[in-house]
Amino acid sequence: MKEIAITEPVFVTTFQCVGSDCREHCCGGWDIYLDKSSVSKYLNSQKIEIKQIATEHINVHKKGHANWGVMKLNDEGNCAFIDEQKLCKVHKELGAKALSPTCATYPRAQNTSKREVSKTLTLSCPEAARLVLTDLDSMALQQRTELQKQFNSEQEIKDEKKLLNLMCATLMRQSDIRIEQGLYSVAMLFLMLDKLPAGAPDNFARLEHVFVSLLQGLESHATENNMQSLQPNVELQWALMLHLQSFIRQRSAARGRNTLGRYIDPLHHFQADITSKEMKAVKLAELDQLWQQRVEPWLAQRPWVINNYLQYRIYNDAFPGYASRTPLACLYLLTAEWRLLRAMIALSVLDRSEPDEQDIINIIYSFHAVTKHNKAIMDIFFQRIDEFKMNDDLSLLCLLN
Repeated sequence: MKEIAITEPVFVTTFQCVGSDCREHCCGGWDIYLDKSSVSKYLNSQKIEIKQIATEHINVHKKGHANWGVMKLNDEGNCAFIDEQKLCKVHKELGAKALSPTCATYPRAQNTSKREVSKTLTLSCPEAARLVLTDLDSMALQQRTELQKQFNSEQEIKDEKKLLNLMCATLMRQSDIRIEQGLYSVAMLFLMLDKLPAGAPDNFARLEHVFVSLLQGLESHATENNMQSLQPNVELQWALMLHLQSFIRQRSAARGRNTLGRYIDPLHHFQADITSKEMKAVKLAELDQLWQQRVEPWLAQRPWVINNYLQYRIYNDAFPGYASRTPLACLYLLTAEWRLLRAMIALSVLDRSEPDEQDIINIIYSFHAVTKHNKAIMDIFFQRIDEFKMNDDLSLLCLLN
């Protein structure tokens, strides 16, 4: 028997579907793919209603065993198996074991390597997002081992990648609500990584030395002083926000789009008809002022809200986790997304004195539903971000000030 290490954050183990109480359930607004056995089970069910719904609403396209059919949504844009209480008729009539793998596992997911499994939840689920953002200990990692006959088929994670992931998580955790300082520290770490000669025996020691210095910089405010020398690129920040919110506004049929629209549309109006660099700088300064005067004091009393989100991204994405991208490119993606989220959160307090926790939950879950639930959409979103890169280090640092 082989020993497999299982890692689960607290929010994964405490998650429970809230059913009809969900603010935007997962049975509508996107394609629901069914495996071959589920299609057969529903089409041949002894329950007349299940069989009738399956016959009328399952498009059997036989694109693969795991993608044998897809549900045709009803006039309300929902799975036809959903009842008036937003509960699943398959679950109700046939039991939990009759659910297709898609429905039985969502929002659960995992990253798997030869000897390890990291369990997670996708934040396109509103309840998963709520748990991450509102529970102080949601990102505390729990570890255990399980025995199985063979190791997993995936490749083993390299020690360097594990070390980088741990260092990034620690730097972000140390930054508390000073998210830009945490991202800046990670950038400095990656810049050092780029300078290390491949295969040198002392690389780990040199990287660890830089990491300790960066931690000390966050503690002593040296990082804050270093960042004051950064020159903001107004045109880059403005154009990137315009480009990303334009992409989101075009995703009109996506699940979560209507919710995200309540926050992305104000950003669209905020940027509309501004052409001069001077006015762009003024408007960006307004966003910074909203964040500093109204959001930061609120976050200071609840530092886990945003820091947990960044901890989640580092854990969930196995950061820096995109195989075809350098660590700095992965950080650029995360930083660009953070700047967009930060702008939406800042504008959500425009007409009141402090943030509403429910707004932040809505922004995070709907952003993930629109941009991260579908890999093809994620790739397009990343391409949109890439269009504005000058080079990884320079343009990245311009986004942090």
